[in-house]
This record gives sequence, structure tokens and C-alpha cells, in this order.
Amino acid sequence: MMGKLVVVWVLLLALAGVAAVDTVSIMFTTFHLADVAGRAAGDAVDTYAHTGDANQTCADAAAAIRAADDTIKLPKTDFCSIDPQTGRVTLTVKKTASTFLVGRTSYTRHYAQVSHMEIAGPSAV
Repeated sequence: MMGKLVVVWVLLLALAGVAAVDTVSIMFTTFHLADVAGRAAGDAVDTYAHTGDANQTCADAAAAIRAADDTIKLPKTDFCSIDPQTGRVTLTVKKTASTFLVGRTSYTRHYAQVSHMEIAGPSAV
């Protein structure tokens, strides 16, 4: 009886450990996406301010994101939008977090799919 109890507790601790590692992986992926998108959006605002070309600005932002991390997915539609009146740039990026359990079960797979939208505008200074 005592052996079975120990085995159950060890299994529960292992499951808690895997859940903790998966949670940290999802958090790091989210922070990484925010960092890469933030830098790319800031650079895109500067590019748009100098060139005024929205297509070139979005292409440069995509190149900057791919240079930073080539596993980041760029949506085919609405990846990059620029408001010509204000010069604000909106970028949307996606990435799948590397997990042990969360990304492999159908009930929790959507938690491993991380998406981030970054909005940057010209400086008011």
C-alpha cells in the first residue's frame, strides 16, 4: 500500500514538473515574440517616416523578423498594416512554443500557439 502511494506521488510530481516546464516555455516564447515584433515595428516606423513606402516598410519588417528568428510565422494576411495619416505600424507574428505535453494534446494545443500584435508609432518628441 505504501509503495503504491509513493508511485502516485512521484507521478503527480513529474506531471507538475512537466506542466511547469511547459508554462515557462510558453512564457519565454511570448516574451521573445514581443521583443522581436517590438524591434521590427520600431524599425518599420523609422523606415516609413523616411521612405513613405508601405510595401517596402512591410518587406523590411518581415526581413528583420526572419533575421531575428526564422521560426516565427508571418500571417499571409494582416501581417503588417500602416496608418498613412499617423505613421503607426501594426505587426502580427505567431510562433509555436516548444513544449513537452501542452502542444501534443488536442485539448491544450491552442495554448502552445502564441500570437502577438505589436503597434508602434512615431515619437511625439
